[in-house]
Amino acid sequence: AENPKLKDDPFNVDLLKVLFMIKYVKEVPANIDNIATLMVTHIDEDKLELKEKIKSSLKKLISETLIQKNGEEYDFLTDDEQDINREIKTMMVEEEAVKKELAEYIFQDLVNMKRYNYSKWYSFPFNQTMDEVHYGNQTSSIGINILSPLSEHYHESDQELMMQSHGTNEVIIKLGGNEAYIEELEAALQIEKYRVSRNIAQLPENIQNILNNKQAEVRDRRRRVYSFLEDALKDSK
Repeated sequence: AENPKLKDDPFNVDLLKVLFMIKYVKEVPANIDNIATLMVTHIDEDKLELKEKIKSSLKKLISETLIQKNGEEYDFLTDDEQDINREIKTMMVEEEAVKKELAEYIFQDLVNMKRYNYSKWYSFPFNQTMDEVHYGNQTSSIGINILSPLSEHYHESDQELMMQSHGTNEVIIKLGGNEAYIEELEAALQIEKYRVSRNIAQLPENIQNILNNKQAEVRDRRRRVYSFLEDALKDSK
């Protein structure tokens, strides 16, 4: 049966059918380019205009939990997958938990350095802070303070940030790059929280399979968090 929420535009239904058609075809990743190729209706159709229409329709389908975005690909959701995704969306993830995990990515994986070396004779330990949350011991006289868009100071001007750091012996670094790492990490944490809340071994096999696929999705999302944060550090100022 057709979804009544999609009646306003047949294009949404056509797009949903295409995503259903390629759901299990590994050779055809459901990215914008491939979707556009499959939805071309005549040879001289404006591909750019078609892609914009597809992007708009994809947002509509995501908002109705009929599909989901995973990286650059869009997945058609079965009825059971829709139910689980809706339940996952209700999982509350505290902003402090997101900040804490981002700090772990930064200070444990990407900036795995605990001391500042000044020539070969001097080496100074430094405090680590990210988004107003201290990371590790704060016993040093110098420090590094990293700001992501979750920080209340992120959108302040460079001059305001310089005034803040003046006299504190603290270097402020504002992350650049793609901010998608926040959305990706929040989605991963929601899935993890949902999986913990369910007794997976007691669930029907088809639901267990969906939740196992969700665990694989978490790994994909966390890989992207790392990659986006790496770019954000390179583009920082």
